[in-house]
Amino acid sequence: MTLLVYAYLTDPLGRLLLLMTGDRRDWVLPGGDVGPYESRLEAAAYHARRILHVAVKPLRSAAVTDDQHLIHCRPLTPRGVASITLPPRPSGKPHPAYLDYAFAPLTALPPRMRAGHRHLVTAALRPPLRVTS
Repeated sequence: MTLLVYAYLTDPLGRLLLLMTGDRRDWVLPGGDVGPYESRLEAAAYHARRILHVAVKPLRSAAVTDDQHLIHCRPLTPRGVASITLPPRPSGKPHPAYLDYAFAPLTALPPRMRAGHRHLVTAALRPPLRVTS
């Protein structure tokens, strides 16, 4: 089973960063798989840097579902937002991996967001359960 991590990145206004995929034209979180010798936090920072060309500071795990982890990262600065660059179209491929990015308010996630990614974000926004004795 491959462990996947996604970066929960926000702009200074608290809006969530999403990427539009080139193949399915749906919205996803930046992320990828965890390498054999890296932590979940290191993997989230690596994939954000590789996809967005921006350095991020992972803070903690925000939500976990099955083999997917959402990693809460420090909000991007205005300078960090301005420096986001999506990767070019790979040679021999009909379309780029990502067409665009956008910052979505947490109260208005796009309808075409992948269900598993929406579930992770929703889980991260739920208040923690209180244990009573």
